[in-house]
Amino acid sequence: MGKYYKKIFNYLKKHHYISYTILFLIMCFFMFGYFFFFKKTFIWKVDGYWQYYKALCYYATYLRDIFRNLIDYHKLIIPEWGFNIGEGSDILNTLNYYVIGDPFTSLSILVPTKYMWIYYDFIIVLKIYMSGLSFILLCKGTNQKNNLAILISSIAYAFCSWTIWASIRYLSFLNPTIYFPLIILGIEKILSNKRPYLLIFIVFVSAITNFYFFYMIVILSIIYSIVRSILLYKRDFKKIIYYLFKIGLYSFLGVLLASVIFLPLINYYLLDERLGSGTNLRLLYSLYYYSSLPRTTTNAVNSYNTNFSISSPVLLFIILIITTNKEKNKFIKILLFLSIIMLLVPAFGQIFNGLSYMSNRWTWAITLLISYIMVITWDDLINIDKISWLKMGNILFAYFIICILFHYSKIENTFISLCLILFSYIVISPFIFSKTNKTKNISLLIIIGIVLNGYLWYSYYGSNAASGGVEITYLKENFNKTEANAISSVISNTKDNQLYRYSGRDLTYNINLFYDISNTQYYWTNSNSNLIKYRQELGITEEDNIDHFYNGYDDRTDVLALSSVKYFVTKGNDNKTIPYNYEFLKNQNVKNSIINDYKDKMNNELNEQQEKYIKNKTSNRYSVYENENPLIFVYTYDNYINYENFENYNSVEKQKIMLKSVLLNNSSNNNQMNSNLKLKIKEINYEIEDTNYNISFNKNKIITTSENQALTLNFDKIIDNELYIEFNNFNFEQTKKYDLYFGEKDIDPFDLYNKVTWNLLNSNDKIKILNNKIYDEKETFSLIKVKTSNNTEKQFKLRNQDDQYYVGKTNYTINLGYSEEPITSVTITFPSIGVYTFDSIKVISEPMDDYESDIKNLQQDEITNFKIDTNKVSCTISNKENKIAVFSIPYSTGWKAYVDGKEVEVLQANIKNMGIELEPGTHKIELKYHTPYKRLGLIISCCSFIFLIIYTIIYEKILRNKKYAK
Repeated sequence: MGKYYKKIFNYLKKHHYISYTILFLIMCFFMFGYFFFFKKTFIWKVDGYWQYYKALCYYATYLRDIFRNLIDYHKLIIPEWGFNIGEGSDILNTLNYYVIGDPFTSLSILVPTKYMWIYYDFIIVLKIYMSGLSFILLCKGTNQKNNLAILISSIAYAFCSWTIWASIRYLSFLNPTIYFPLIILGIEKILSNKRPYLLIFIVFVSAITNFYFFYMIVILSIIYSIVRSILLYKRDFKKIIYYLFKIGLYSFLGVLLASVIFLPLINYYLLDERLGSGTNLRLLYSLYYYSSLPRTTTNAVNSYNTNFSISSPVLLFIILIITTNKEKNKFIKILLFLSIIMLLVPAFGQIFNGLSYMSNRWTWAITLLISYIMVITWDDLINIDKISWLKMGNILFAYFIICILFHYSKIENTFISLCLILFSYIVISPFIFSKTNKTKNISLLIIIGIVLNGYLWYSYYGSNAASGGVEITYLKENFNKTEANAISSVISNTKDNQLYRYSGRDLTYNINLFYDISNTQYYWTNSNSNLIKYRQELGITEEDNIDHFYNGYDDRTDVLALSSVKYFVTKGNDNKTIPYNYEFLKNQNVKNSIINDYKDKMNNELNEQQEKYIKNKTSNRYSVYENENPLIFVYTYDNYINYENFENYNSVEKQKIMLKSVLLNNSSNNNQMNSNLKLKIKEINYEIEDTNYNISFNKNKIITTSENQALTLNFDKIIDNELYIEFNNFNFEQTKKYDLYFGEKDIDPFDLYNKVTWNLLNSNDKIKILNNKIYDEKETFSLIKVKTSNNTEKQFKLRNQDDQYYVGKTNYTINLGYSEEPITSVTITFPSIGVYTFDSIKVISEPMDDYESDIKNLQQDEITNFKIDTNKVSCTISNKENKIAVFSIPYSTGWKAYVDGKEVEVLQANIKNMGIELEPGTHKIELKYHTPYKRLGLIISCCSFIFLIIYTIIYEKILRNKKYAK
């Protein structure tokens, strides 16, 4: 029996890919068993379900439609514009971040939607497996010989903390762990004068898969190439420049091959409003971050997405390479040193995140470095001498002390890991174990450390991350039970889906991907910058207040009309006001089918009380309201206003103006410019109700010294108006409680907090306040609540420049609804202690008595034959005067317009939409869309592919001639 096992062991030792696969499958059981036993998927309840899963389902249908047209009609029809992505969006630019271009998502074409969760989970596991394989290829390609070290390190790399974290959150975040090792291998091949094809191919794949991580890979590859070339060729600057040029040239060829996808993406990203968003550039992180870094080296996830731990015993390898002076490890030590600097300085977090907010989403690269350190120092650790072992012990002791002293590293998980490190340190002792035993023991302990990481992250007794996975039953029962079903049933016998949109509150994120309906909800990372500018110009404010994440237009009647919204839907017992001119249509309970599902399970034995209970627990009853006189996707203006005049109005007036005159830069036609519009919108005078001593109001500043302080604005009754409150240049800075006691007087105007009141606190409260001051970061937003006297309530996050979603927005206008009952006051609640500054706070009322006439003016011309097709919109317009036709479809430079067969200029109308100038007559209009730069990118890709073939033929011929010459 012993000989048999020895035979198997020797076989596995020689066939490391088989060994890796077997060990990987065993690890999957221990790491992901929680999901299996509790019937959870890897689909995170937040972004995983809202974005990635839905994008994957959509992409599968998208590919099937292309294939079906190719087979059935022999036509290659590739949809480039998705009318059901929010109000309409470019498909490639929106979904590349998630699925399009990713080789692992391509086979979704074969998977029915009802089984897509299985394929989603399979992709996660496959990507993790492939990351380990990539690491093995890197080790083999750089002449590492210790197969056991490579095997254990590849498993450690595959199941590193980045992978453990990303597997339950973001499908695309696993891609760089696969590509980067191969890019490094490709660079090494160039430096060794070997074939360049691997580098070209992996750069190509990485560039088409995800621009965000490709950007990081490029920066890291440049750093790697420069440091590596300098160390290899020292002062031979010609060689250094020569090899850097070669690496750059071959990499650029890979990018050129990817141009068909990469070129449109880079254009789209450069237009993104979040690029260089205006968040503060800080010299240092908070003490909380630095205090928790020691624990991050062993198991825990730190703030700013910092994830680089592998297995706690791996700390021994890091200490060993730092403390030894081997020349061969100099390059790796420099990379480690650079990594530490980049971890400590916030600027690198912003640079790697596209000059946006601070985020260490590049730390997957550190896991690669640490894993490689394991391989190259494995034998040194096993053969460690007494002096080195004792020196390591001293460093470990210092590390233990640091973990104890650093406040946020002093947690239970850290001490569990420290015990494993201590045990590993004893195992490698040169005084106790033989070399063979040390090898077996340290391998086992590293595996245990990996499993421990998984346990501490996924399990109920750890971070309980597995609970964030969507249940299988939820996907089966709830995917088709949303407000989109309610709207779909309303318009099932009409063609309204071709003419109108729907909007509402608490809409299901991105559900309209699966319906041929457009709505105002949007939640994708890449967004149309024109829609963001539109929302900012009007001060449109929703609760989360994130420019690429919204439900609609804050229920504003004018804006909903201009966006061709016919249906407005609310969920459950929502009692907030409904936009003006929307009348109740019907209640739709899309979860009625749950009753039938339960009856099937209970053999039709549900009694009346049980049915009532289930109905109460299933709150997805939707109320649908209909606009009595909606605008379809195209309407016409007879006058316009330019930006210079437009900027003279407040945010409420601006939306009313766009109902009367189209906003353009200029008009070449004979349309009249409206420069002096008379509006009935009024600014309401108010008085501030007396406040308590915990809140003070002084001209342009509100100071709160206690949480949830309120300010009430009283005014004469307002009735039959849409009411708004407008905050201009509104900013927030939190005050720490410690600063109330010991800070400047101006943050505590009534001197409520001083040394006397400090001494009245008990010791626990003092310690809590001190820790908050020393370690914790200041709050980056305050959730402002606004409530009217008739109980209409809304809230929004007032973000400051330290917030990751801050994009420079400081003007906020909140719609408090249309009311037929009198409103006499508005109460503003400030939940956070701090200083709130502003230029003005205005209460604005908009009478709706001219709304119907404004709508009729936009409907004067006859519009027929309106049709939406793949990448095309067409209609016929009969107008008696010079007009500007506006299509309520998001503006993009990819649109081309044709009037009676002749191409005309597409105007950017009302900031976010498209306009076309029309002379009197009956006109056939067509709008056609092509993704900007995609055709140019296709030409570049094809030319590059031809060049690569020619180059390969010549290159291989030269190699053969050299071989024969020898």
